[in-house]
Amino acid sequence: MKYDLGNACLPLKAPSTVQLLRPVRVFPSGRADIEISAQPIKPLDQVLPAGTRLHVRRVSQTAKVDVSHTNIDVLGRLDDGRTFFYVWGYGQALDRAPWEDAATPALRTMPCAHR
Repeated sequence: MKYDLGNACLPLKAPSTVQLLRPVRVFPSGRADIEISAQPIKPLDQVLPAGTRLHVRRVSQTAKVDVSHTNIDVLGRLDDGRTFFYVWGYGQALDRAPWEDAATPALRTMPCAHR
């Protein structure tokens, strides 16, 4: 089951546009043209640089068999037309997204997300 969180209490609404504040890793994805990851960048990784604009189309939560492991996902497109997918968090926990500044907690709870 998929829940639309685009207009919930999350600090990101859909649709919207955000700008990366730090570079992110990029790799192929079965859910979009690319998947982005805020994990540390390694040599030879493909990256999107800080300043890249992300046009957010949907923020959703997908319930799986074990609802404690539901993903909070962000989907959208880049200026070049490629679609992207980003796993922002799990359950009710959100990680600091690459468009959020260092004042944002590295991990926080969002009570509006489904348990």
